[in-house]
Amino acid sequence: MEKIFGSYEILSKLGEGAQGAVYKARDAQGRVVALKFLHESLAGDPQVAGRFQRESRIALAVDHRNVVRALDAGRIDKKLFLAYEFVAGGSLSGLLEREAPLSEDRSLALFRDLV
Repeated sequence: MEKIFGSYEILSKLGEGAQGAVYKARDAQGRVVALKFLHESLAGDPQVAGRFQRESRIALAVDHRNVVRALDAGRIDKKLFLAYEFVAGGSLSGLLEREAPLSEDRSLALFRDLV
């Protein structure tokens, strides 16, 4: 991945899966964001690209305190992307690896945070 992507400066790779990769980046306003990219090999498939673009439209429309906010989406140089606010921390699966089984109190506290 190039160091500069449109108005984003790529800082590091956060992860990769079957559909794409996520990078930590800085936008033109200086905000740290998570940039999600659809693999270029999939971006040429109209059905896969269409699903990614629908996901982007939905993500940009969601506004809830417990959902990571989408900030930007589009296509630059054949690369479909979705920019989210960057939230430092781990994943639920990582928490479960470290603390499983969760106590009833811990489970309820996590559930309360979701609603």
